[in-house]
Amino acid sequence: YDEEGINEATKESILVSKLVDECTKLLGFKAKEKEQTITTELTGEDVRVFVNREKMIRVLSNLISNAIKFSPFGAIITITSEKRAGNVLIAVKDKGIGVPKDMQDGLFEIFSPNVRNGTAGEKSYGLGLFICKQITEAHGGKIWLESKEGEGSTFFVELPH
Repeated sequence: YDEEGINEATKESILVSKLVDECTKLLGFKAKEKEQTITTELTGEDVRVFVNREKMIRVLSNLISNAIKFSPFGAIITITSEKRAGNVLIAVKDKGIGVPKDMQDGLFEIFSPNVRNGTAGEKSYGLGLFICKQITEAHGGKIWLESKEGEGSTFFVELPH
């Protein structure tokens, strides 16, 4: 994967709420299939980020899609954003199957060996989180997770604003 297409000419100033909104609309049907609800809690002022819109939608959509995939029927997936000094923190939180501690390290590597099927048998290929990391870092940001097996996961994306 290379970061071609992420440069000043392809970036635009966009509200975080608009990015999140586009992703939730895009994946609403997928959540409905599992009777899940996607909620957003965007706290404080809506912040603008200077990003390649298409690529950041890809990152957030992948995280939301994973939350849907690894959560049970009827689950609630929560997306939050919070303005901090110099950056914005976006989080995608689920109460799904969680990621065992021993699987967390390699999760963002290319063709991660830590591939599991979703709660309804959905397939995983081990590329999505690697691509998310590449795109986020190409924007000067960071991505990480906090997870407890059996309790769920929260994926964080921190971007400069």
